[in-house]
Amino acid sequence: AEGHADIERFGLDAGRIDTRGSFTGVPVAALARLAGSTLPFESTLVLGGDWNLLAAPRLNGAFAVERERGDIYGAKDMGLDELERAVGITGLGLRGRFVDGALDADASLRTSRGGSADAKLAVAATPPGGTPGDAALRGTLRADLTSLRPFQPWLGTAAAIDGRAGLDASIGGTLARPSYSGALTGDALRLAVPQHGVQFQDGR
Repeated sequence: AEGHADIERFGLDAGRIDTRGSFTGVPVAALARLAGSTLPFESTLVLGGDWNLLAAPRLNGAFAVERERGDIYGAKDMGLDELERAVGITGLGLRGRFVDGALDADASLRTSRGGSADAKLAVAATPPGGTPGDAALRGTLRADLTSLRPFQPWLGTAAAIDGRAGLDASIGGTLARPSYSGALTGDALRLAVPQHGVQFQDGR
């Protein structure tokens, strides 16, 4: 898969698993090939991270995945140069901690062109006598998209988009029955599809 991984510790004893390690220089595209799938975008994104986990049998420990370098890009047949096709990712990370089977995780995205996003997720341990689907779930997602122009390469050459948008959403319920709420707002929105006579601008 390219990249490099160090498995510092791996123990398996009567169902008890104890493992620790780290990895670096692993391309997202290589991970997709290993999984037998194709990415819906061009990627030079490279990841690194570490883990320290103990299952005995409830899971304890922590993990982290971070962007080391690279970016993701829209389609090449748009007539746009590489800078215009790039999302402009400057930071991307996922961190999580298990305590007696319960998970607390957070993720963040930072870009030079399209804004930022932060997410938090908490999954409770499976309740006594229950199934994993009964575990309580709560989370939030907040995004501030300072420009929608980086989404242009995914629309094709037929349309142009611009503007700003914000998302403030939450999730609750259980793993088996999640519930969602939130709000999506936008301003200075522009959508142009000239061949169909569509020209929206200064939208909200």
